[in-house]
Amino acid sequence: MSVHKSPRRLLPVAMIVLSVIVLAQLFKANAQVPATGRVKMGTMAGMPTAGYQTDFTTYTASGTLTVLPDDKKLAWAWVEYDVDTCEEISSGEWQVTIQPNSGETEIGTTTGHLANGDCPDNTYTFGAIFYTWRNYNPKIPTDLFKANWSSSDYAEKDTTNVILIRPISYRQVGPGVQVGNGVLRFHYRWDSTSGKLSDLSQCKVGEYVEYPTDDQPWPWPSPPYSGTSPNNPTIQWIPGVMGKGTDYHYHNPFRTPYKKNAFNATQQYRYECRDLDTTDFPHWDDITIARKVRDITGHGCWVYTVTKTGYSATVAPLPGVSVDDCAQKSTSVPETAPRAAGANELGLSVALSQPSTGLNEPIFFDLTVSNRNAVDAVGLDLGLNQKANLELSITAPDGAVLTRKLPAEGFGASGEVTLAPAGVFTERLFLNEWYGFPQTGTYRLKLTLLDDADAGGTADRPSAEFSVQILPRSPAELERVSRELADKALKAPTLEESMDAASALSYIRDPLAVDSLVRLLQPRSLVENYAVDGLGRIGNAAAIAALEAAQDHPDGDVRAAARSTLGALQRNAQPPSAPKN
Repeated sequence: MSVHKSPRRLLPVAMIVLSVIVLAQLFKANAQVPATGRVKMGTMAGMPTAGYQTDFTTYTASGTLTVLPDDKKLAWAWVEYDVDTCEEISSGEWQVTIQPNSGETEIGTTTGHLANGDCPDNTYTFGAIFYTWRNYNPKIPTDLFKANWSSSDYAEKDTTNVILIRPISYRQVGPGVQVGNGVLRFHYRWDSTSGKLSDLSQCKVGEYVEYPTDDQPWPWPSPPYSGTSPNNPTIQWIPGVMGKGTDYHYHNPFRTPYKKNAFNATQQYRYECRDLDTTDFPHWDDITIARKVRDITGHGCWVYTVTKTGYSATVAPLPGVSVDDCAQKSTSVPETAPRAAGANELGLSVALSQPSTGLNEPIFFDLTVSNRNAVDAVGLDLGLNQKANLELSITAPDGAVLTRKLPAEGFGASGEVTLAPAGVFTERLFLNEWYGFPQTGTYRLKLTLLDDADAGGTADRPSAEFSVQILPRSPAELERVSRELADKALKAPTLEESMDAASALSYIRDPLAVDSLVRLLQPRSLVENYAVDGLGRIGNAAAIAALEAAQDHPDGDVRAAARSTLGALQRNAQPPSAPKN
């Protein structure tokens, strides 16, 4: 293919993808015949310009092209040929009459068959014009250019409307709901500018939450709270192709003696696509999450409330407060959202990818949830990211018994699933998220699906028991697995696959994974946050050096996450201080 570039300045090309969608039915009439009737001009089959329309009187055409940044895409292709002999007469010439504002055009040729079905055995060289989006921080996700194609017998004028693929129309679905114990839950959805969520395969959607001060991590006031502190800022992402997400707002454990307290966190919902800057969704960039603990009677009736966008969840009264203390005033508490499926209607099974694995290597498994009801569809909630309501009970080789749950706070994929009668749901997870398996030997495990309202009892919940054997550490295998996961994280065709691989790599708690994690820190990989998390879990000198270097990363999110992780490592290295009164 020969190419002549328009005189616009070229930016570095990160990715060139030629994507063709077969729309031949739109082109059946796209051949023009002069008075002699012996020659035609025709388009190439499979051009991706959607909504194509041709005016045979004025020789004009218009269409819409959906693109990703740095995605070089064919816009138009014409050829003149002899209708009787099928001989190619001319590929013609292009002239751009109106240049695009956010991209660049390239003029050249491409080969293919005619869209109108003429001469199906012939391959022609078409005069072609291509478009590549080059604006990495666009205020408007559209572009336009016009170009004329001409041969000795024809002159065609084409108009191309360009739409940049990115998430749009972020919105809340339904009200905020209290789902038990003062937890406030929201559901959200978004669309794609192309109309197809599958086109968002190179985009992610997430939240950014900042707490009142710059402390990293941010300490919840104690009392009335205790326990761990969140990262500050808190940054979470999920693949854009999901089209929906869930946000849970929890509280830390309460601590006596209770005292009045109020603090606000500020939240933004945003998106990032490959080769596009991180962008806030319009009107979702300054959300207040307000938390309060107060005595509502003045006589020791302490309650907790979290409020966001007009919706609230409450703990009333707080643990240890007597009913007599609250006799002068009652507080209405929203009802907990009901579960559609009973525990005896659900079956749980686990299939390990392999029964044994080396020390510190990732342990993958397939979880299957089945509907035992052959008549009715049932619903269940697996929790945030389709796993936060899964509790893992562990009996270690030395006999120690532990229980682990994943964090359920913040923004992530919805865990709500509807199972058809006798239907099943399957997902691939990895056990290292719940536990590090630091010893060799055989572990006996039990995975239980909890209800949002569970207060600790699991005896009647769906569960699966299984075991995994941890073999001695294999440096060669650890290096191979780490390298392969890093390769996939950087080269996978979709961002969802990249994020899954990066997440698995981030849970290899071994010094041999450091170099692979550092690879993920390359700018615009869109998986840098997993690298920071993984380096923080390893925490050796090499990992700390990489985190210190990441404080100069060009992405502000990465810089903030590196600072927060270093602060947490430093804090954990210090001896605990005496509790404050």
